[in-house]
Amino acid sequence: MALQTLPAELLLLIAESIPDHSVSDLSALARSSQHLHTLLNPHLYRRAIRLHREASSSALERVFLLHNQRSLQLFFAHGLSVHTKLRRLPLLAVAIEQQSYALTQLLLVEGADANEPDWRGATPLTLAVRLPNRDIVRLLLSSGADVDKPNAAGVRPLYDAVVSGDRELIRLLLEKGADVDAPVTRCVEDVPLRLACRCYQGKVMAFLMKAGASVETCLTGAEEMYLRTYIS
Repeated sequence: MALQTLPAELLLLIAESIPDHSVSDLSALARSSQHLHTLLNPHLYRRAIRLHREASSSALERVFLLHNQRSLQLFFAHGLSVHTKLRRLPLLAVAIEQQSYALTQLLLVEGADANEPDWRGATPLTLAVRLPNRDIVRLLLSSGADVDKPNAAGVRPLYDAVVSGDRELIRLLLEKGADVDAPVTRCVEDVPLRLACRCYQGKVMAFLMKAGASVETCLTGAEEMYLRTYIS
């Protein structure tokens, strides 16, 4: 009797009896025919979700490594929570670190928190700015990311944008309400213009001044001299 002719209930019982360490055999079986694929694929996804809850899931990791949006959609369809952690990181943080716009977008649509910090204290926006990835930064900002939310060390996203010298990133953050004269760390002297001066980011300094940064209140005499000599 061909395997495909067995009743669906019996095939599912066979699938359930296959141990977790042989799940690759079950996957191969599911790929052997369209009928078995349709029947067993949901079982495979549910098992992968269960295995992930119990230990590190290589199946879910592969989804992110391969930027496989369709597979992640299937995981959600079969019960994966958007709040699941992968190697202690929120799925949103994993997608951002993989620089996957599609997976980041899908996770936000599924309800991922655009402001949830990871175990290291880094917010999603901080991760995207540090890469840097402008498209993901735009996506996060349009999805409610707090432009001024600091990480666990008290560092705001604008800090990383200024240090990187990426004026487009700085513009995106300022347009969403980042304060051009507010400290970007816990140190009250670490304002964007002074930080740019310390990093010898002359073009960034000029950009910040055009955006309204206050030279008189933000810079020391020596820093203002540097500004007049090399920037103005």
